[in-house]
Amino acid sequence: MRKQDEQMPTADEGPVERMVGRLVPERADGGLRIIHISWAGPEYWIHVGDKVMRFEDHHYCGPIVLNNRTGDPLNNQPGERDKFWMHYAAWNNSGKKTKTLEGKVWCEYQTELQAWRRSIADKKPPNVKLNGFDGLPAKSV
Repeated sequence: MRKQDEQMPTADEGPVERMVGRLVPERADGGLRIIHISWAGPEYWIHVGDKVMRFEDHHYCGPIVLNNRTGDPLNNQPGERDKFWMHYAAWNNSGKKTKTLEGKVWCEYQTELQAWRRSIADKKPPNVKLNGFDGLPAKSV
């Protein structure tokens, strides 16, 4: 414990030693100096179905969905079954690749369904000819 005749340290003197259960003023006017810095992370834009969503991605706490116009956190964050989480997980699992367009950082990824559809679309239909049949409808004579 501190002796009664010792002076309280100020913020300019370095770290302040605090006793449990007692607030030690750090400013000359006796007020407390409280600083809270919350850095959520960079802002990203993502396509979720037919919606465009804006979010911050904190390296420890995860994403915080923002209002697209104001950039403030939404009062109602997406629920655990919202499609946002499927798209966020796909982006996260793909290495968090991004592309900057018109000053916005967009997420580049494919969901499992998108990857499956792309693999089907990329396959060329086989060129089948069986006994002269080329797969086209018969011409009427």
